[in-house]
Amino acid sequence: MTDHDIASLGNQLRLVYGSNKRQENPWKMYWTNYGGKIQSEIEKNNGWSYWNVNLEAKSYMDVFDHSKLVYFTSDSPNVCETLDPSKVYIVGGIVDHNKYKCLTYDKAKEQGIETAQLPIGKFLQMDSRKVLTVNQMIDILLSYGQTGSWETAFRSVIPKRKKACLKDASKAEEEETKADTKTEEAEKPEEAGTKTEEPETKTEPVNKS
Repeated sequence: MTDHDIASLGNQLRLVYGSNKRQENPWKMYWTNYGGKIQSEIEKNNGWSYWNVNLEAKSYMDVFDHSKLVYFTSDSPNVCETLDPSKVYIVGGIVDHNKYKCLTYDKAKEQGIETAQLPIGKFLQMDSRKVLTVNQMIDILLSYGQTGSWETAFRSVIPKRKKACLKDASKAEEEETKADTKTEEAEKPEEAGTKTEEPETKTEPVNKS
């Protein structure tokens, strides 16, 4: 990434920290591959050393159990229906996703870890690719964690300029019902709400040579 991209990412991470800090029950966050220019950007913030964030110089592959990792990427064919408290969710630190299409998805596939995209298409008709900034992604996840509603999270976070129009709620429910009908014979997954531990989220600066 360029110096401008890194400065922008540093600002987004500052917003991420602020959003999480304001939560009644802040989530446990890790910033991996932490160092170099992005570290210099973060250290420009007053009081950064007191931030409640786990800063790791290592990759997430060296910090977490690979079977628990889920990489959020808009290029994934898998739609995230709910958050599983036993998983570790990854938000890649890329500023211009349009310039690096499929970068994070291809990386996750090479590493052999699970991928997922947010269910934006169920509730919004976007006038551009379904890509968001790092802080917007985290804000959506935090909002969903509070409300249990993807629609509420998307409405409150996604900028109006990115929305072609909001889908009618009944239409979204109808589409979801059709999807459920196709999988009604599948084994019912464990309810995420039965566990009290919040899911861990992390961001990783991703550099493109």
